[in-house]
Amino acid sequence: MTLLFSVKDLHGRVIYLSTERWKHISKRHPHIVPYLYEIPSILQHPLSWKKASSHKVHYIAYFKAHPFPEKFLVVVGKYLNNHGFIVTAHFTKHL
Repeated sequence: MTLLFSVKDLHGRVIYLSTERWKHISKRHPHIVPYLYEIPSILQHPLSWKKASSHKVHYIAYFKAHPFPEKFLVVVGKYLNNHGFIVTAHFTKHL
């Protein structure tokens, strides 16, 4: 598996984005492509974040306000045993 990047999120846990996930994200959300290099900073310094859990798996959505297209950029990570990977990234109108 080839990684585009790996960073520690705001909670100090390692999260990564693989090339395979990025291909999936950019195919489904092509408008997100120019914002790839904003994703690590969103994981480290989000405007807001929300957590959801299911058994041992935890999902965290990280948000950043974006002036264009006047929406929030959300990055969703999936964590298991304090290690995570990015599931998706897209724009949304609401936190």
